[in-house]
Amino acid sequence: MNEAVDFYVLAENRELKTQVRWLPQLPRIRLYAAPLAKSRDIEDQLIDLIAARAFYTTGEIPRDADGFEAQRLIGKKHILPAVQETTKLIAALFDAYHDVRLALEQPRPPTWQYALDDIREQLAALLPENFMAATPQDRLEHFPRYLKAISLRLKKIATSGLPRDRASHDVVAPRWQAYRERAEDHRKRRIDDPELPEFRWMVEELRVSLFAQELGTSQPVSPQRLDKQWAKVRI
Repeated sequence: MNEAVDFYVLAENRELKTQVRWLPQLPRIRLYAAPLAKSRDIEDQLIDLIAARAFYTTGEIPRDADGFEAQRLIGKKHILPAVQETTKLIAALFDAYHDVRLALEQPRPPTWQYALDDIREQLAALLPENFMAATPQDRLEHFPRYLKAISLRLKKIATSGLPRDRASHDVVAPRWQAYRERAEDHRKRRIDDPELPEFRWMVEELRVSLFAQELGTSQPVSPQRLDKQWAKVRI
């Protein structure tokens, strides 16, 4: 969430809190989201997410009080639609996350360990603390599908066996590892390269393509396309 939106959260805090408390699905969302809200209440995270949607047109802090008030009034009109959009997205996201958690709690044979480790690492990267505010809005929209793909992957391992899953894993794993190493290097060197996050989200789409093709992808994706994108990433 950018700095400009922070000011509108303060200005409209009472209205935003009221809207979140009225969410009909809040008890279920709170329950399912509990593992991801250890240091910050889920309600506060939802407030930030709704505000980011409501005040999305506000890219800069207004220069004067009149400009701020004008933008506040525009954004306030968007709060209710933002609540409706956010509720639909977040309910689907946490329903899918709950299904994944239940599936991961089932006893599995030792031969599954590589897949379970891979899935847990994927979840940790997708859903860090405060991920709703930290994730770009256009990417967060796809999270329910990414999570459903994980559940489908586990079902397919159970019914179709490990060889196909292992082959798909071996396509994704080196590219994901390369991303992690480059991201850490860029972080240390304070490099901001938009080509790297683009590659990161292409990895998620590749996972869907390989493990749960029936869910579809948001863009054409293949190992070759990822490699072409990787060539654009700053060294």
